[in-house]
Amino acid sequence: MANYEIVIRNETDKGDETPIASGGGAPQSASEGAAEITGRQAFKKVMAVGGIAASFVNQVVTHQIQTVSLRTGAEEQQERLAFAYSIAKQVGGTLLSTAVGAAMGGGIGAVVGLVVGIAHTAISYSQKAEELRIQKTLEDVGLRYLNARAGGSVASFSGSRLRNQ
Repeated sequence: MANYEIVIRNETDKGDETPIASGGGAPQSASEGAAEITGRQAFKKVMAVGGIAASFVNQVVTHQIQTVSLRTGAEEQQERLAFAYSIAKQVGGTLLSTAVGAAMGGGIGAVVGLVVGIAHTAISYSQKAEELRIQKTLEDVGLRYLNARAGGSVASFSGSRLRNQ
């Protein structure tokens, strides 16, 4: 049987010079690039902590909203709160993508982040509209079958989703 040995060496430490690229091609000391690296590292840490905190807050708020009808019996209030929270999350997501774009790419990055956030929201709305349209169609078909079985004495369309309500 053959014996293998794997050796890993870190040969990037060359004293004061670091692999950080500079504009003129001259070697750059670690202290010159430290401010930029520290800023990026701080940004990454803030984003990581923010993501964890946002996940926790989302879980707590979602639970509170989902138990409104169980605690109070107000199902419509629960639906309104869920809708308001959904809008707040979409606005927050758009603002976050704009902030991340600004941090990574300045003004152009902010514009790209804003466009991505708006596109995400538009896609979300169109998918929800499609889902509601399909539900209405299926409900109408079911009501037509029920009307046919009842001899024509049942409403043959979904009045619960009329545009004026």
